[in-house]
Amino acid sequence: MNCPKCGTQNLDTSKFCVKCGEPLVSTNNNSSVSVESINNAINNNQTNGVSTANNSINNTVNTTNTASLNYFAYFIAVILKPHKTFKEEESKLSNPKTSILLSVIVTGIMTLITLLASIISVIFVKSYDLNTFKTVTKISFDGLKNLNYVSLIFKNFLIYIGIIFAIAGVYYIASLIFKKSINFMKQLAITATAIIPLILSVLLLAPILSKIWIILSVIVSIVGVLYTLFIYFNLVDSELTFDNVDTKIYFHLICCSVILIAFYFLSTHLIVSSLF
Repeated sequence: MNCPKCGTQNLDTSKFCVKCGEPLVSTNNNSSVSVESINNAINNNQTNGVSTANNSINNTVNTTNTASLNYFAYFIAVILKPHKTFKEEESKLSNPKTSILLSVIVTGIMTLITLLASIISVIFVKSYDLNTFKTVTKISFDGLKNLNYVSLIFKNFLIYIGIIFAIAGVYYIASLIFKKSINFMKQLAITATAIIPLILSVLLLAPILSKIWIILSVIVSIVGVLYTLFIYFNLVDSELTFDNVDTKIYFHLICCSVILIAFYFLSTHLIVSSLF
């Protein structure tokens, strides 16, 4: 190292000039320290940036999963755009609490409509007038006291909620047999979602339209059932990936057959028990 004042050659480790005593500063050490400091600063900034980004992503995911579902808006949107609506709310519907609550709300609506239909059928009594040879409808509230409200509410609620869980369970077990991965809670949400158009058409609109024109009531019921099936199959297919179309057909055929057979024996048992 040369002295900046007198030009005398000194050792690199010397702090003062051996001739004039001028303080010496090592440029190499300063450079290495400076470069090292810069590298450390850059690395720290990059690490902090990645950590901040990861925290932001995690916070966004957690906020989405814990956000509550607007069930009323969801019911309306499902009727108009079922697949798009379900996919937009998929992260919320994967939450067990949300999927179970959705199933309970759907079941509650079905039970309430059934109860109202039973009350209306008792209040509006039809009789045949032999004088005019016409059907006469009279309003009477006497039959309300004869209704078994406990059976109408709790029995129907258990039947409806059992149907929803059974359908979801059949498809879940079948997916395991076919070695496909599907979340049961999401399958439960799919089942409850697909039933929404069925409630509107079969349980709500069809009885009202039957008072106007019975054929229109039948058409609305058929359309509602088909719409529900199309929604259900589409949402299930979006969750499960099959090697070929034939496997997908067999999968749905087996599931539907099991559900229909179980429904047949269940309905037969209920009819026989109600008669005796």
